[in-house]
Formats: sequence, structure tokens, C-alpha cells
Amino acid sequence: MGISASQFVNQHNDKIDEMKRLLLDYTKGLRQASARNEAERTSQSPADFIKINDNGYPILTDNLYFDNLWKTDLEELLRTYLGWHYSKQSINYDDLKTKNNMGLTSGSKRPVPYGEVEASTEHLIDNQFWPAKFTIKDPLKLSKDAIIVLLKFILDRQSTATSGKTL
Repeated sequence: MGISASQFVNQHNDKIDEMKRLLLDYTKGLRQASARNEAERTSQSPADFIKINDNGYPILTDNLYFDNLWKTDLEELLRTYLGWHYSKQSINYDDLKTKNNMGLTSGSKRPVPYGEVEASTEHLIDNQFWPAKFTIKDPLKLSKDAIIVLLKFILDRQSTATSGKTL
């Protein structure tokens, strides 16, 4: 430019070094927080909240705390629960019992046809077994709050249902 001056780096080297250090500390903190978050998230699997009753139906466990689960975990939990009900007839229950419920997610041989079920929920599911004005959808299409409403409804039905009755 025709004006002679020292470079910015040379004029503020100590401040640039301090800014680099602060930025490095900040990114390390983000990585550590992310690692803690991931460790907390992976410490509980959605399959930990489902057990199988004596009739071979899935039931939600009482230790289900929604605040500890991410939406993706809740989606997986609901998908597993509904998928198990849908495909119960095609799964060998004795094989699953010996695997300590580890095969829950992969156990569903036939995926729930959510589009078809959504179109005719009221004809397929008795009102007493489903929340009023709640249309079944693929869990991916439900909000976290909607999934929680449905799971709480299921938990409430389980606690009031007589022995052997399922959703």
C-alpha cells in the first residue's frame, strides 16, 4: 500500500498467543462436555426400560425417567415397544428370554407399517388402549412431548391393568 508499518502479528504477538490459548481451552472444554454428555447418554439404553412379561408382551419398567433420555432414545424406546407388540407372533419368545432382552430392538422381524396404522388407528386399536385423539405415527414424526405423553399413558395403563392384560 505504500505505507510502511510492522505487521499486526509482530505488534500484538502476546495478545495473539493469549487468544490462541483461550480458544484452545474453550474447545477442550467443549470436547470434555460432549464426552460427558455422550457418556451419560450411552449409560442407559432404551432396552433397559422394557422387560417382557410372562405372556411375552413388552412392559415399560417403573424406573423410566424421561428427563434422562434424549428424543432419539425415546423414539427408539417407543419404536421397540410398538414393534414388539406388532410382531410378537413372529418372534420366538424363549430365544429372547435367554438373551436377557438384548434382542429387543433387532427382534422385530416385521416393522410396524406406521402409514397404514396411522390411517386407521381408531379401527385397529380399541379406545381404552390408546390416548384419546392421539394418532399413531412413526416415532420419528412425533415430538418428544408427544412420545412422553404416550409412554406415560402406557405406564398408567400398565399400573391399572389387571394381571395378564397388556396394551
